[in-house]
Amino acid sequence: MKNRNEYGNDLAASVRYYADYVSEGYRNLDSNRKLMVIAGAASILVILVVSLVFLASPHYTPLYTNLNTQDAASIAAYLKNQKIPYQLADEGSTILVPDAQKYQIRLDLANNNLPEGGNTVGFETFNQTHFGMTDTEEKVLYVAALQGELERTISQINGVEGVRVHIVQPEDSLFVQDQKDATASVLLKLTPGYTLQPSQVLGITRLVAYGVEGLKPSNVTVVDTSGNILSDNMQDAGSEQLSTDQMKMKQDYESQLQASIQSMMDRVLGPGKAVVRANATLDFDQIQIDTENYGDKQVASDHTIEETTTNGGTAQGAAGTTSNIPTYPAVTGEGGSQTQSTEQITTYDVDTTTEQQVVAPGQVKQLSLSVVVDGQLDPVQQKQIEDMVASAAGIVPGRGDKLTVAGMPFNNQAATQAQQEIGQEQRDRLYLNAFYILLALIVAFLIYRYAQQSRSLRAQGIPEGISVGDLLAEKQAAVGFDEVEGSETQKVLERLRELAKNKPDETLVALRSWLASD
Repeated sequence: MKNRNEYGNDLAASVRYYADYVSEGYRNLDSNRKLMVIAGAASILVILVVSLVFLASPHYTPLYTNLNTQDAASIAAYLKNQKIPYQLADEGSTILVPDAQKYQIRLDLANNNLPEGGNTVGFETFNQTHFGMTDTEEKVLYVAALQGELERTISQINGVEGVRVHIVQPEDSLFVQDQKDATASVLLKLTPGYTLQPSQVLGITRLVAYGVEGLKPSNVTVVDTSGNILSDNMQDAGSEQLSTDQMKMKQDYESQLQASIQSMMDRVLGPGKAVVRANATLDFDQIQIDTENYGDKQVASDHTIEETTTNGGTAQGAAGTTSNIPTYPAVTGEGGSQTQSTEQITTYDVDTTTEQQVVAPGQVKQLSLSVVVDGQLDPVQQKQIEDMVASAAGIVPGRGDKLTVAGMPFNNQAATQAQQEIGQEQRDRLYLNAFYILLALIVAFLIYRYAQQSRSLRAQGIPEGISVGDLLAEKQAAVGFDEVEGSETQKVLERLRELAKNKPDETLVALRSWLASD
């Protein structure tokens, strides 16, 4: 091969140099290595082609899911007319389009009023002018549009695949006592395996009731396709939420108490040597207590009323004419009487204190705690654990709290088996990793040996393209092995051929060294 400087320093010269270098290296390889090089190059080419095809192909993403048959057909027809590639999935209810065009396609479909929701007709029906329509026909059309809008809204709830809404609005009556209430019924097709929560049923009921004038939530019936009346045992959402919060508060308290006692037992007895379970009864009644406290009496005002009454005698004359003449009275005097009374009024100010106390719900009404220890406990140990746990948990015997401490052997068979399986899995993974490492080392060693042998042969000036058979034939012709049949040299030659068949690489190196020494 020419020297690098003989090619020049430009880019074309560099390309020719490396091309000649690779070509000469390939020609110096034997047939097996040439086959390996061709196979490797073909594999790399196939991987590149597949990668380019995968990258060039568009990535599809769902445009709409859970479509009914009519909407899916309308959207597919639109995409086909616009020559937009698409795919169908989930038995035709899901349409996939290229990810880059997803949002633009949605806008275009919305501009064409797609999807329509199957046969559902909403308020878009009033976009068209209807001449000659009577009031009754307009009312019927309004009810149908209202039903369609409610169906579209309810269908967005998780777990609802299909919905039909029927509204009955009675005719207006001249008499109030004869006026009937509006009613409505909702038929739901649920996703298989999905169950609506009572709060969801209540939400559907109120959604329909508040969307129709004069409709009460109690007059809305919700039924599924299996015939189950979902609105019969419906609870109030506020009460249900309160019950859910109460349950969560109870579980949180029990979990915290168990974790606290469990950590203490793990430090004392060791991990996995004790199991703690708690059951708490909480009081969720909210109590309001009003208390009035009266302080010391203080005089606000004090006044006294004294009253004196004097009663005098009446003039009386003697019988006769003299006494009857006013101008000449004859008066005889008698003694008078006097009455005196005293009334004292004192007003006191009362110091009044009104105290209003609200007892928050969630207090512990009763607590039960159980502790099981692995193994048998003597009375002294059991008493120590009982005192320790009772103090840490706040056991109050007066309110009915219970504490149970028992010792019995644990059944650790399942845990031991699981631990053994985990250990076996870890060992298998370790062996597999060791095998990969060993295989990589063997491959690296073979590559290193091949490189060493190639460098050694190049240093000796022996061409690499010559095969083992060529060397044997050359050596046989040189020494004249064909002239003697059955001789010792012929046996040696057969032995060499056998070695060349079983160990071609080592025999090739030995023969090349042999020829070089000659």
